[in-house]
Amino acid sequence: MIRISILEISIISCIYISLILMVRKVLNKKSFKYSSTILWGIIFLRLMFPYSIRIPLNRVGAARKNDKAINSIIDLIINFNEFKNVYLIDNINNFFPKLNRFLIILFIGTYVVFKIYQTVKFLSNSLIIENDEYINNFLQRNDLKRKIHVLVNDDLKYPITYGIIKPKIIIQSKLIEDRNILKYVLIHEMIHIRKFDVVWNHIKCILVCVHWYNPLVWIMAIYLNEDIEILCDKLVIEKTGNDEENKKDYCIAMLSLITEKESKNILGANLHPNVERMKVLKNCRVKKRGILLTVLMICITSTAFISAEEKTLPVTISSIQGEEEIINVDDRTREITIKEYNEVYKKNDRIKLMKADISDRITLEAFGGSKSYTFNMNSWTSASHKRFITNVSNISSKGNIDFKIIIEEDKEIIYSKNFNKDISLETTGAKDNRKYRVTIINNSNQNLSCDINIISYER
Repeated sequence: MIRISILEISIISCIYISLILMVRKVLNKKSFKYSSTILWGIIFLRLMFPYSIRIPLNRVGAARKNDKAINSIIDLIINFNEFKNVYLIDNINNFFPKLNRFLIILFIGTYVVFKIYQTVKFLSNSLIIENDEYINNFLQRNDLKRKIHVLVNDDLKYPITYGIIKPKIIIQSKLIEDRNILKYVLIHEMIHIRKFDVVWNHIKCILVCVHWYNPLVWIMAIYLNEDIEILCDKLVIEKTGNDEENKKDYCIAMLSLITEKESKNILGANLHPNVERMKVLKNCRVKKRGILLTVLMICITSTAFISAEEKTLPVTISSIQGEEEIINVDDRTREITIKEYNEVYKKNDRIKLMKADISDRITLEAFGGSKSYTFNMNSWTSASHKRFITNVSNISSKGNIDFKIIIEEDKEIIYSKNFNKDISLETTGAKDNRKYRVTIINNSNQNLSCDINIISYER
């Protein structure tokens, strides 16, 4: 399992959000009632969970008929990963570094908190309904561990539910007079409370804040609200009677509420009926193909937690003595001249270096003395660097000079080689969501002292 960046999570989620948007109408009409919300729940988890299961991809030989097709799929995944990293993540990082993204998250979050405060203040004028026998009987029949109050507020256009620990249902005085509509409204809002839809709403707001630069997350938030309401409509019908006459009565009751525009100053679970919801309710029939489509979509969206990458084998070379083994995965690390190193160091001296900005003078004990340096490529103020240089210089020892440099990426060795002189190594293909460790090991029988510098940069 590997940690991936929020930016990568957001880009990966675009694919799955798009797929759900394409099939949600079919699922709402032809599949079981929870189908859409299950899929949105998987996307919620993907957007919040910063880890993926890494699966290495191996190209296969050309012996079998299907090998070519398998290799084509692997090539497609590899090309997509390259496009995602080079053209999407890098470009977004260039235009919106982490610091800028965080500041906008803070701004949008502050706005949401203000809207919540505005909502609480706006609803403070609501009055508790205490002596209505119909409402009191309804609350007794639908008793929850949480205390529920029904209030009246004619400043609102639609009924609304808000609050998690102490939920409140706010209705309008005209609904109290029409018991038929009131019945459906109370059942509808009670279902919102039982399903903790206000929590969904708060999580959705947080995800929109974090992924504000992703338009598909904003679109997801809109259609998620609609799918939650459609589910509530289905549960109301299930509770009051799943027949055509009851569906007709419920649709008429809901359509009677479509008279004025919804208030935009409220954050809560609003009952905002629309014609599209009524059409879904009228035409929904659970069918086998709808259930099969849901199962297929659950399997597909679950792959959002898998990170498929090309499996690379270390390039291993045996020395003349047959004792040393050199590891260089994908030839990502190469020896560079002191002139190249000085050019990079001079360039980075003019800009703010990143976490891979290490300078140290060390003394390693004989027979295996070692020192490790851990860093990553994260940056708050600029695009993440993709390269770093390991420079070992000014080496001194009373005996022979013999040391090894090991470079690891997320605890996997990507480079290992012995040296007996000053050396500069350039490692490419670094990622901002991986940890890197450079280890110097003294192989000689005398203490060894040297200067070590590790700097990251991007050409």
